Amino acid sequence: MFSIIIKIILHENENENVNDGNFQRYESIFEAVNSGDLNRVKTLVGGNPEAVKAKCPFSGKTQLHVVVTCGHLDIVEELVKLMNDEDLMIPRKDNYTVLAAAIEIRNESIAKCLIGRNQELLVTKSFNLPVVQAVIFGQQDLAHYLYRVTPPDALTEQENGLYGVELTSACMYRKYFALHRYPLAFAEAFPTFVLDSPCTD
Repeated sequence: MFSIIIKIILHENENENVNDGNFQRYESIFEAVNSGDLNRVKTLVGGNPEAVKAKCPFSGKTQLHVVVTCGHLDIVEELVKLMNDEDLMIPRKDNYTVLAAAIEIRNESIAKCLIGRNQELLVTKSFNLPVVQAVIFGQQDLAHYLYRVTPPDALTEQENGLYGVELTSACMYRKYFALHRYPLAFAEAFPTFVLDSPCTD
């Protein structure tokens, strides 16, 4: 099925210059990544590290995005070895980072792997900061982990204060404060952010 989708995408975009044609060149790697074939991925990518930057023209996903969405931790671990910090920050067309994609599928192991490789992902906003996204999505355990590792400044510095307010609001809505109290602790430590910030729907 995936190979059929690949061919349709390629046909629809045959006149489009997408990442210098790398997607068509590395179609077989995308298929291996999607299928979870670690050995084949190692063989195909190992001799051509530039392949990890290829993007799917339809979604803007790199191979890392594809494998994160599929939940193949072993391949994620292999691909991040070949990527620099800038590669790991490449978003999809909907602006989701690979960490946002890991949160979307509720995979804490993949999230930890990505953060271990580049902690800048923790403070990079897709539609929200990762820790806030996890709470909004109702992913309690992952939200607790992300809160522990997110730099406090990302939530408390003046220019970032609204993120802290959003986290507090989301946690109170989900009633997570009854378990771990961190939204209340934030509100007590930084009352001006909570009291002075505008309400959002």
